[in-house]
Amino acid sequence: SKNNHASGFDNVSNEMLKASLAIPEFSSAITELFNQVFCTGRIPRSWKKAHLILIVKECKASDPAEAVDYRPISLLSTLFKA
Repeated sequence: SKNNHASGFDNVSNEMLKASLAIPEFSSAITELFNQVFCTGRIPRSWKKAHLILIVKECKASDPAEAVDYRPISLLSTLFKA
């Protein structure tokens, strides 16, 4: 299970999404939203935004002042990954 992963631009964690899906009103709204995405083929713009974080590469010759010594990580919306 990937419940411990960081949330994206929308700040919705996997735990929050799972807990919310137990609420009938929320799960029906999410179902309707996904049906619209599938029928229209249009992904909401907010789902395409991401938080970009940089992780320092672990190598002996790494210099934190050099951009090539960082690995970019994109944190996408939890709903977009669903």
